[in-house]
Amino acid sequence: MNETVATEPGRYAQQSDGRSEFGLTRLIFAMLGVFAGYYGFLWFSGFYLARTVHSNPNSIVTSVTNLAYPAKAIFVLVEMILVIYLYRPVHDLFVISDHQSDRDHWMREATVGAGIGIILFFLAIPFLQNLNTRMLINTVFPGNQPLSFRSIACALLLGIGLPAAGEIVFRGIVLRTLRTYSSTLAAILLSTLLFVSIWPLFEIPVSLLVGVVASVLYSWRKSLVGPIFANIVFTLSGGTYVLYRIWV
Repeated sequence: MNETVATEPGRYAQQSDGRSEFGLTRLIFAMLGVFAGYYGFLWFSGFYLARTVHSNPNSIVTSVTNLAYPAKAIFVLVEMILVIYLYRPVHDLFVISDHQSDRDHWMREATVGAGIGIILFFLAIPFLQNLNTRMLINTVFPGNQPLSFRSIACALLLGIGLPAAGEIVFRGIVLRTLRTYSSTLAAILLSTLLFVSIWPLFEIPVSLLVGVVASVLYSWRKSLVGPIFANIVFTLSGGTYVLYRIWV
């Protein structure tokens, strides 16, 4: 039976038969599927909205348009889950160094990640005035009923589920694979560009900042736990800050 061996970055997940679970071909097809699905979804959504506006230009258009923002984010979450399923079992995505034998590993890395997430939040404050970000947050938490079941569900999906799944994919799979075939700097740059081009929660400057910091943190700590907590803490902090500015 094949067993995953955790070694240096250039030999991640090597099998006893010499086959790598994190091969470049597998990554290319996975990312092609993600981007084809994402931009296909955007095209279909735009086409549907255009037809709706043309045939029924009334209040329903506003509702459909508002739903488009969380729908895009949830669609990306579904795509991330599918990619993770392709690379199952998920546990192997976290086994990248001998640190995994340390019982305090998760707590230590979670603390480091949360601290980095807070720093990220303060660095991103100047960019959190963006209209699209405000529209997304205001759609998830409408002013007339900010704490409905739908709002809480969206907050959990977009504030915790999407950042966690995104880090597993873009750091634990994409960056990890690229580091096997290129230098760390090149892998960070390419994985960050892929991340920025599809990340639905914030605009390009914020997504770029998150992508670079999370990639550096992953390369430094050799663990997915830190980037996951950093992204979650940043997303929840950024969303809370935008909500505060909208409602106050």
